This record gives sequence, C-alpha cells and structure tokens, in this order.
Amino acid sequence: MRVFSAYVLLLWALSSAGMFADGGGWQQKDKGKPLRTPLQYYRNFESLIGNDPVAEDASADDFLIRLRRDFNNDGREDQAIAFNSSCGNKLCNFDLWLQDAAKHYRWVGTLPILPWGYGLLAKSRGVAELQVCSGSGTQFYGMAALTISLDGISSDRERDKVLSAAGECQLAELKSYPCERCTLKELKRSGKCRWRRCE
Repeated sequence: MRVFSAYVLLLWALSSAGMFADGGGWQQKDKGKPLRTPLQYYRNFESLIGNDPVAEDASADDFLIRLRRDFNNDGREDQAIAFNSSCGNKLCNFDLWLQDAAKHYRWVGTLPILPWGYGLLAKSRGVAELQVCSGSGTQFYGMAALTISLDGISSDRERDKVLSAAGECQLAELKSYPCERCTLKELKRSGKCRWRRCE
C-alpha cells in the first residue's frame, strides 16, 4: 500500500472553506450546468485564470491531467480533471465531473488528491466514499474520508477518526487507474484532446 503526504488537516481546512461543495458565486454560475464533455469548460482556459482556483497558475504551456473511473458507484464513468500547474509534491486539485443519467457531466466539487493515492468504497447506489491516507515515509498521520454523489462532495470528521483509529493506512480496494494528459494548446486549437498516458 503506497503511503503519501496529503495532510488530513489540509483536507479539513479545505472543507471548512467550502472547497468540496458546489458553492455560490462564480463557480456555481459557470460550473453548475451539465456539459456534454468537461472539455467545454476548459477550452477557454484564459477566462478561468484569476477566477477559478484550480486554474490559478495555468498558462498556454500547461496541460490537463484526467482520471477516468466511476467515482460515485452508479455504474457510469466519471472524470476528474486537473491543471498540471495545480499539482505540487503532495496533491493536485482535481475538478470532479460526475456523469448523470442523461450522459451529461456535472461538476460536484474539487478533490485534493494524487492520481494514485486514494481508495474508493461503495456506500450505496450513486454514493461512494473516497479515502485518503496521510503520512511521511513510515510515519502515519491519519486518514480522511470524502463522500461523493451527484449532490456534491462532503467530509465527515467523525468518519475520519474511525478510519484513523487503526493506526495505519488501510484504504479501500486500491487499483491502478492510469492518468491521461492533453496540452492546452491542442485543446485551444481544436476543441478536442488526443489523450495520452501520463509519463
């Protein structure tokens, strides 16, 4: 089991600041509507700079990172997309787009994760728990849980305590879900992406 540094306290702080919720203001207005593909949102990335936190450091030389899997246990493939510039050595800020019954994608919040460092536990139809383990080297700090559904992303500190009580990283089943990448130049030019495997 791979342990990585993604601090639980940071997750709590982001939750308190409303980073996981489909909150009001600019983000709700522009991200709240269903899209045929999430790429519609990122094509004019220049308009996001200074307005959307995930695009704060984006530039024409940047690229998008995408994860594809069923994030909310409804049998449909979802997408998590991040600007490479939003990634540090501990996490990336992934926009989570869930596919609905009409095969449109809806933004439900932001996940501070690394592409490989999380586990998903099915809770009920349309609801899953994303688990994150934090540590440094062999030192264990704790675990955090985020509930994902079409209603949004939420955290539960009591659940965090339960998961952390074991004193070690015990993620739900962890599979290999490779990430893909696409340059913003290509997206800007054609409106499409030829996704390539991350290096």
